[in-house]
Amino acid sequence: MELSSEDGAVILEPQTGQVKAFGSIIETAASVRGISGARTTTAESAVSYQTMQPIKISSDGDITLYRNVTDLDTGEEITLKYKFY
Repeated sequence: MELSSEDGAVILEPQTGQVKAFGSIIETAASVRGISGARTTTAESAVSYQTMQPIKISSDGDITLYRNVTDLDTGEEITLKYKFY
């Protein structure tokens, strides 16, 4: 809980869930457009890397999971956002 209150990303090892870093700054991806909060910008940048599946926890309590998938019909990569309030 305390780690999620830090500005920056909390990075977990994918197989074990072990915390690898917290308060990490991720360079904003070129694909991220518009003005968003720092946590949204970080999550949207992280999902552009194929090996990351970010989870954004807002200070107001909502949680968003991001995941890239390939559309089977078009072959286009799209980002799904699962929001919990």
